[in-house]
Amino acid sequence: MQIPKILRQAIDEEQTDFIVQPRRTSTKKGLKNSIVFSVLWIGILVGFILIGGDDIKNDFDLTDIKILMLPVIWISIGVIPTLFTIYSYYFKTPDIFFASTPTRLIVKNANKVRSIDWEQFTGEIINGGSREDADLTLVLRTGYMKTEERNGTKTERFVHSKIEMSGIEESEKVERVCRNRISENLVSHNRVVPDKKEETIVGSLDNFLKGENPEFKVHASRRRPLSESVMLAGGGLLMGVTILVISFNDFSWILALFIPLGFALFGYGIYTLFEGGGTFAAMPKELIEEFKGKITITPWHEYSGDISVNLEAGKASVILGKKAISSGYSSDNNMGYIPEDTSILGITNAFEIGNICRKRIKENDYSPVE
Repeated sequence: MQIPKILRQAIDEEQTDFIVQPRRTSTKKGLKNSIVFSVLWIGILVGFILIGGDDIKNDFDLTDIKILMLPVIWISIGVIPTLFTIYSYYFKTPDIFFASTPTRLIVKNANKVRSIDWEQFTGEIINGGSREDADLTLVLRTGYMKTEERNGTKTERFVHSKIEMSGIEESEKVERVCRNRISENLVSHNRVVPDKKEETIVGSLDNFLKGENPEFKVHASRRRPLSESVMLAGGGLLMGVTILVISFNDFSWILALFIPLGFALFGYGIYTLFEGGGTFAAMPKELIEEFKGKITITPWHEYSGDISVNLEAGKASVILGKKAISSGYSSDNNMGYIPEDTSILGITNAFEIGNICRKRIKENDYSPVE
């Protein structure tokens, strides 16, 4: 097996228990769920047509292309994700590697490397499949609160995040190694309870440090991920130009109002490419960020030990996952789950920075028990 360079950099000088490359990018459970979704989704449309019968023919002009597009779009929503899952399961060659060291599990996916300290796992491991072709699921202590309503009563339950290994050979060995490493580093079986004490003050970083020497001091070249800036600029330009062309043929005041919005998004996306990022300094007890005259102080114990390094356009980024979570929706659910993190974007020594952060997080993690 040829080990990718980015994975060797992430492993650094640590010994490895195993390095495996899965056979698939999708799990058997994911394939099954996708097929069930397609059947139910298309079944709703078929049921609507069967129940509607002649009423549909009378109420809708079935020769109108706009009307005919509705069932086509509906079927596409149900079929396309399943086709992609089938392709991922049977035909796509995965660019994913898993590596175990005494301190962490390393997941390499394309140009992203994610390192998760063994302390972050509960010890629960789900093994599905045969010895030579198994799906292993490792349960993390971090996750999110999900609100459910049953019989008019709302209840909350904690949903653990998971790491899935699809199509693993010698799964018994991999499972045994993971279980042993988790046991050796186990802090608690309980879920992680965030203790948010982030502080923001006004001032300069040099004045705040008062002559103290941080373990590292690095300037991030971007505030947003490059992919996000490109998406903003490209999406805004596409929207502005498309609506502009449509307006030439069939002018509408309401539609025309979205033209400046599209070009404004394009301009904002371009601005974020050159906005620059903050300056980060690592101290023994906290990570300090200065951006536009504001200093944000985050204690190391707020971070979960889940660290990712992304390679992007000649530079790299370090993303430090936090224990705390938030939701973009009023009722917390998987779609609304937004993990909080700190991103140090566009730097050159990402693996070195990541290792320093990992060391400080371990030293300061008191892992509160419920």
